[in-house]
Amino acid sequence: MDSTWFSFTGEVPADGYRWLLGRPINQGPRSKPTAYLTRVTTYTDSFLSRRYDAQQVPRSLFRTFADLPTNEDGIRAFANEYGGLGVFEAFQPKASDVTVVGEPLQGEPIARWCEQIVTMRRLTALWDLCQAQDLPGLGRHIRWTDERGQRVVRYSHAGGEPGLGEDADVSPKEVVLASPTHHPEWLAQWSPGDLMLPALFHLADEINQQLHFHDSLRMMWEPQQKQLALRLPVPTLRDLLWAQFAEAIVSRRSFRKCKTCGTWFELLPGLARTNRLFCSEGCRSKLYRMRQEDARRLRGEGKSVAEIARLLESDVRTVKGWVSSK
Repeated sequence: MDSTWFSFTGEVPADGYRWLLGRPINQGPRSKPTAYLTRVTTYTDSFLSRRYDAQQVPRSLFRTFADLPTNEDGIRAFANEYGGLGVFEAFQPKASDVTVVGEPLQGEPIARWCEQIVTMRRLTALWDLCQAQDLPGLGRHIRWTDERGQRVVRYSHAGGEPGLGEDADVSPKEVVLASPTHHPEWLAQWSPGDLMLPALFHLADEINQQLHFHDSLRMMWEPQQKQLALRLPVPTLRDLLWAQFAEAIVSRRSFRKCKTCGTWFELLPGLARTNRLFCSEGCRSKLYRMRQEDARRLRGEGKSVAEIARLLESDVRTVKGWVSSK
């Protein structure tokens, strides 16, 4: 299913988001406070929000999300562009951070954001290994063992990353993917020693666990096209990101990060060739100018043309043109 079949309405408050310290309302006052992402304005001000639909976000948004830094600034910047994930919970804010003391608020704990980012990052990295058919890389995660004469296939990952906080569930993990007593039907479909199929099966299993919505396809009116269309309703931004990832896998989509600006873009036959390195002609030209400037700077520092060519991964003839032109 093409990602344009998803039906989703995102909402971003006009004043954006802020972080507040607070405690879950189901925990006592001695519990450790945590950061919650909340709207700057109240929820009654929703008429001031900016709304968008699934067709207005790039198919590569899930890859952008996987690259987010797991800190307050990075998460807040993403939320100010696309809204909250939809992982709200009630919390009691610190009295110094609110004007009405005692009123619980709705917010998204930073631990939930970090869990989602790191999980998406881990699984997109596994998908990259599958797309590249990187068997040594897959071998770091998929392991076949012989246990008491029975084949067992395991998956492992190193866990999260420093600074996520104790509330984020991203610890190192090793799980049994298949054995004679656990998913034996999977084991029957895999050739002994195969790494690709176990990795793909595991990807599907983990993504299915993230796809919480259970709505079925519906006929819906599309005002922009002024016609009926078949759509799959997606309730939250979190669900949309995982649905994008799932659709990209089954549709065998390929993405690349722009060499200049770092933006993810989809590689499309005829539109974005598989050897394309930039998201736009503007970025391609910008990098070219930057390389010219670097060549002239290095020449001014006394580097030889051959040294500059090696440092900039270019050739001597090109570098000569760069340093001689004005």
